[in-house]
Amino acid sequence: ESAPSRIHVLCNRLRTCVNPLCIPKRLLLYGPAGSGKTTLAVAMAVYTGRGYHVVHAPAVGDEYQNSGAQDMVELAQCVAHIFEPTVIIIDEITSITRDYGEKNNHESKTTEALWLAIDACEQNPNVFLVATTNYLDKLPAQIRDRFRGATVEIKEPTRDQRITLIRSY
Repeated sequence: ESAPSRIHVLCNRLRTCVNPLCIPKRLLLYGPAGSGKTTLAVAMAVYTGRGYHVVHAPAVGDEYQNSGAQDMVELAQCVAHIFEPTVIIIDEITSITRDYGEKNNHESKTTEALWLAIDACEQNPNVFLVATTNYLDKLPAQIRDRFRGATVEIKEPTRDQRITLIRSY
């Protein structure tokens, strides 16, 4: 199934399903830089009539050592208090997990806290999580497993597709 048709089906389910059991919980968009993954995630939120919040992963933990883990814990706590349909977008998720597994690395705690935040999104029926990455193969297995069956590759638009987009707007 093509990426556009998978996205279309997903958006329609997010718009029309009333039963929380039929609503998908997460999606991982991957592909080259500049292919429009984050823009697509925001467009999905707008199209489905949901509010959205973008977490720019490269900025997570920039304050002081170990602040990344605290940022992820706070995200998990905030997710528990979302009562309206919302899309949480974690942009460039790989930047949070890039050093996971290295010895003596304080950022491992950030990755572990990220797992908690992802799981918190799963528990809240009002939250749909979209993560983006340029490097699917660089995500730890624990993160990839959480998105199993919910990954879509976003390829760079062809020249003709770019021309169509420019003419449309």
